[in-house]
Amino acid sequence: MKTNLSFKIFGVLLLTALAVVLLMVAVLRVLLYNDFADYISSVEVGSLADMAGRMQREYLLNNDWSPVRQDPTLLQRIAADATDSFFEKWLPEMRPEPTPSNPIHWRHIRLFNISGRIFLLDHNGTHLAGAAGAMSEKPLMEVYANGKVVGWLGLAPAPFQENPLAIALLSRRIDLLNHVGIGVFLLVVLASILFSRHILAPVKKLTAGTRALASRKFNTRIHVAARDELGELARAFNTMAQTLERYEHLRRKWTAEISHELRTPLAVLRGEIEAVIDGVRPMNADLSDSIHAEVLRLSNLVDDFHTLSLSDIGAFPCKNEPVQPMEVLRETLQSFQTRLDQKAIAVSVLVDPGQDVWIPGDAIRLAQLFSNLLENTLRYTDGPGRLTVRQQSGAEGWHLFFEDTAPGVPDTALPHLFERLYRVDTSRSRELGGSGLGLSICRSIVSAHNGRIRAYHAASGGLGIDIFFPASQQTFRGQPGGNPDDPTDSHSRR
Repeated sequence: MKTNLSFKIFGVLLLTALAVVLLMVAVLRVLLYNDFADYISSVEVGSLADMAGRMQREYLLNNDWSPVRQDPTLLQRIAADATDSFFEKWLPEMRPEPTPSNPIHWRHIRLFNISGRIFLLDHNGTHLAGAAGAMSEKPLMEVYANGKVVGWLGLAPAPFQENPLAIALLSRRIDLLNHVGIGVFLLVVLASILFSRHILAPVKKLTAGTRALASRKFNTRIHVAARDELGELARAFNTMAQTLERYEHLRRKWTAEISHELRTPLAVLRGEIEAVIDGVRPMNADLSDSIHAEVLRLSNLVDDFHTLSLSDIGAFPCKNEPVQPMEVLRETLQSFQTRLDQKAIAVSVLVDPGQDVWIPGDAIRLAQLFSNLLENTLRYTDGPGRLTVRQQSGAEGWHLFFEDTAPGVPDTALPHLFERLYRVDTSRSRELGGSGLGLSICRSIVSAHNGRIRAYHAASGGLGIDIFFPASQQTFRGQPGGNPDDPTDSHSRR
């Protein structure tokens, strides 16, 4: 049977509140009972002070205790009268008034009834009057006469439960405490209901949002104004939904662009082959070269798609061995020198050979990186033009800059240059043979080397590319040493 989360939260809060209220009431009842008993005892002791003065006057009548010895009930009468006087003087608010249902006057039921428990000892401790069974009790109040102690008043202890009035007063306080406990419990119940609803409202929104995402509604957003963990969870959900929406958009664009890119060479191949089959064109060297060029273009596209797909799944093949990127660049430039000369693009490498750095990387992937950048320069830089390559080393890492001449790219295009299948000028890019994947592959290669790549407007009027490789314990200048015990030596980690 499925249990709603709101009932679980409400049940936990309710049981906790019930336990707390019951414990609170029980503890307060015990404290009230004990405090009330201590209060009665203190009041009884206070009433003895008034009675001590009365006993002093009785003693001074004959300078002895003969009146008490002759009248055994004298002590009890004085005690009753002293108690009533004390009660009437100091505790008028505790006087229960007679009612039609309870016509008994408060004097008939004394809250502090000590007359049956009081006793009197002379100055030697001999029992004179009062509760004989309490003679062993320690005296509580001295009786003075003529500047000396002439006797002791003692009070036998008795639990106040034996007094009906005390029980009635205590019961009224306990009833009030019980009503307060019930009121607190009801308030907690109401607070638990409101709190459970407050807690579950964002959860319900998150549940509905998750179901919407499962239905591929990636534009779903939820609004939670709370600044607590639930609000943070809602913001994380919105970020996830926004990311999924962006990736869904890229997926659709990626699928459409791939199909379009593949359709073009396939359409050319189909047209050429059908022309041969229909006898429209003869099979000759020119047609063979055209078909071969389209096959190469199609093969390159498939290879680029495969490379990017490996990067997406984190399986991008990249070695991690000491390599000199500037040496790789020089070798790549040599392979492009003829094409660069044909387009009249001069290359300036502003690097001191003695400042070459070594980084952990893959020479083949770095050659692919530099080849894609040089291909980009060849396609889009007007000739005659110039390509400048320079490096910059620092504590944070190593920068390599590629800066060509006009034409440049618009400001709006800079953030998108490394996106897949992005072209600044679609018609011109396709005319020049660009697929819009070269710079995306460059970014994947640099990321595989834990670096960063960015585009900017070059001072020469063209496009600038900044490649950054962060400094690490495996990045160093000069030739790698041959000391295997040196932890900075790359040969010891190959």
